[in-house]
Amino acid sequence: MQRSSSQVRPLVPVRACGFLSDQPRLFAVGGCGGLPRLPIVLRAAELVMVGVQQIAAWVPVLLEALAVRYRANSATAGSVAAKSRKLLRYLISAGDGTWGSVTPEMLLSWCWAASPDQSGRYRDVSAGTARMRAWVAGALLDAAESLGAGIDANRLRPRPISQQPSAAAMRPLTEAEARLVRANSRSGIIATTLPVLVGLAFAGASASEIARVAAAHIDADRGFVRLSGDRARVNPIDEWARTEIAFHLRNCTDLDPHALLCISAGLTLDRATHSVTVRLRRVLVDAGISHRRGVTARSIRYTTAHRICHAHGLVAAARFLGARSLDDTAAVFARALPEDPCHG
Repeated sequence: MQRSSSQVRPLVPVRACGFLSDQPRLFAVGGCGGLPRLPIVLRAAELVMVGVQQIAAWVPVLLEALAVRYRANSATAGSVAAKSRKLLRYLISAGDGTWGSVTPEMLLSWCWAASPDQSGRYRDVSAGTARMRAWVAGALLDAAESLGAGIDANRLRPRPISQQPSAAAMRPLTEAEARLVRANSRSGIIATTLPVLVGLAFAGASASEIARVAAAHIDADRGFVRLSGDRARVNPIDEWARTEIAFHLRNCTDLDPHALLCISAGLTLDRATHSVTVRLRRVLVDAGISHRRGVTARSIRYTTAHRICHAHGLVAAARFLGARSLDDTAAVFARALPEDPCHG
């Protein structure tokens, strides 16, 4: 028996049914909140039949599928749900909002995204946290593929993240590693912001502090940068960074001195901090040292601090970093060399 025209749901723009995005999406009327609660597979089938590729439209189905999958353990279910929402929000904002824009590199970037601590400062995440995020990403991809979202979960799955024992937590770079990082971030004929970003990291700036730096905050001739935030301070910049930053400023003649140097205008602080962390990590990958034990994006800023510690003591190094705890700073230096006097 054929449906009458009054029984066919028209396609109308809706606002992703109030989930993760306020961008208009094509969806069947009632396809999110208006329909009776159909079994997950039937609601996914409706999305497939309509040909919806927008990730936001799949959010309620995917979250419910994961909740059913992990319902035996409420703690696991809650953790998976929270991380899945963050991942879906990231995928929607990082690409064009469709499954077709998702790449393995995008997922890996999310796994290593900076995370706020209790004070609100963004920190590089541990390998353990990155592995947990990668596991959640895999579970989400498997659910999306099995429900017919039209993706290949195995192709998109982030590559394995190596195990690093807790004793091998973040450490400063060696001099040889620092040279590799500088060599792989140097500007060519065209000035880019990458060496500026790396130079600021060597100057002791955290990812969130780098995201706040404008041209007006840097005096390349005198060799210092004013860092803002809850640990505002003035730090020296080394000769390599001074050269690269001066080159960038000379070649950007139309640069607003108060515009952010390394980050696009309009990004929120968390997005900007994440962008800085991902780009710093990309330099480590290009330098061929990202797989080494204890090397993270934060290793760059602790490298100069380690030299300051040797020359002027632990307190001076902690001030250079804007660190809250001498013990935490000393613990990082202890991972560089166990006999290092800077961890005493």
